[in-house]
Amino acid sequence: DHKAMFMPTTAYDKDAVVEKALEMNFQDIDFAPNPEDSEHDHDCIVAAVSDLGLLHDLAHELKIDGATSLVYLPKERIDISDEDKEKNFAAMEEFENLEGIDAVFHNMS
Repeated sequence: DHKAMFMPTTAYDKDAVVEKALEMNFQDIDFAPNPEDSEHDHDCIVAAVSDLGLLHDLAHELKIDGATSLVYLPKERIDISDEDKEKNFAAMEEFENLEGIDAVFHNMS
């Protein structure tokens, strides 16, 4: 799914985010784990692509540091072998080294 995502670098209150999103008339608001290799352990805030600007404004108003971007999130998770997981993580690391790549998501469980 194509989504707008805010990747926070500081802690925040999820209830405050939901309340503010309702006030700002977001189409949808959700939370997703940060990519596994992220240096920050705060859930990402996910919204409809059309709410990208609102998502940035919401984070600014609630004083949440981080970055907003457009992402493709997996629709479902799949089980794969440990060997295949290792190969996939190696490939993901190479993608992350490319210029213009902020994060790489996967659907491996």
